[in-house]
Amino acid sequence: MALLWLLCAALLDFAAVGRGVTIHHERQAPASEPGQEGHYLQARSPGWIQNVSHVLHVEGIQNPEEQTAVVTFAGKKNVEYMDGAVMLGMSVQKHLPGYPMVALAIIGMRRKFQSLLRNASWSLTFVPNWDWDYCGPDCDSDFLGRWHDSFEKINAFRLPFKRVLFLDSDTYIFSSRIQELVKREMPDDHIALAMDGCKDEFNSGVMLYRPRLSVFKQMLELVSTRKREQILDQNLVNEVYRGRVQEVPREFNCVDTMGVQPGLRRACQTHCSARAVVAHFTGHPKPTAAKRRLLELVRRPGAPAIACTNTNFGLPIVRKVVGVLLRHPQAL
Repeated sequence: MALLWLLCAALLDFAAVGRGVTIHHERQAPASEPGQEGHYLQARSPGWIQNVSHVLHVEGIQNPEEQTAVVTFAGKKNVEYMDGAVMLGMSVQKHLPGYPMVALAIIGMRRKFQSLLRNASWSLTFVPNWDWDYCGPDCDSDFLGRWHDSFEKINAFRLPFKRVLFLDSDTYIFSSRIQELVKREMPDDHIALAMDGCKDEFNSGVMLYRPRLSVFKQMLELVSTRKREQILDQNLVNEVYRGRVQEVPREFNCVDTMGVQPGLRRACQTHCSARAVVAHFTGHPKPTAAKRRLLELVRRPGAPAIACTNTNFGLPIVRKVVGVLLRHPQAL
């Protein structure tokens, strides 16, 4: 238990240092903010679906239709997402050098956050802000507060690239074996996914696929008839690609839960090995949650049972993160 406490404390100490990823010699952000995408139309309506169903523009990347890009979603104002994207960017540069890097950002993101992402080597592509209308009539403030900065993730399916390796911003690449995934051969209408821990569905935090407008439109059409958890990207991806998923080993999307995984009744006995390629920190708190309350919490005796139970801080991944910090503290 003492070792577990130290590991959990070290992981959340990582958050305090992570907030220090202030990049010096910032590049200049664009002089003007991107505008809204056309005139406002009621979300979930056929007119709205048609209005947003076009290929997105990406900044500074030539001939995207011939390239495979690494893509993440940075949201608009959730600092945990943005700090996560910065750290993910470091791991992408180390293990996938030479690939275009694109972060989807919601229109209205503050300039300082844009600069932070660009200086972590992400090109930015802006998407409209989907909120109450997208969420639907049964959307309450608690649900919206948890998920409002994630609805826009499905815009990754209308990017102009030949193929996309999508990584959630709460993932981190630990091994150059990620090259095995990005070079994987499969039919154009298939997607490569790993199972979501012990759940009977695939996790959408790491995806390899060919973007297609038809898939994007199909997802929006599903949203127009669904509510609450049914409109989240993982539900949509599992439905749209049903029967066309190439399963990859869990080590390429390591959801290693300590305790009971959300949605299940018993502890998951399937854990990632030391060969984990991508760690996916689902649940809360995130490693980038630099909050004094959390840091104080994990320094108390017995804190892991309070702060880390039933979330994705399995020991193999915690050891890896702490090991990286101890070997390369200058990276932060």
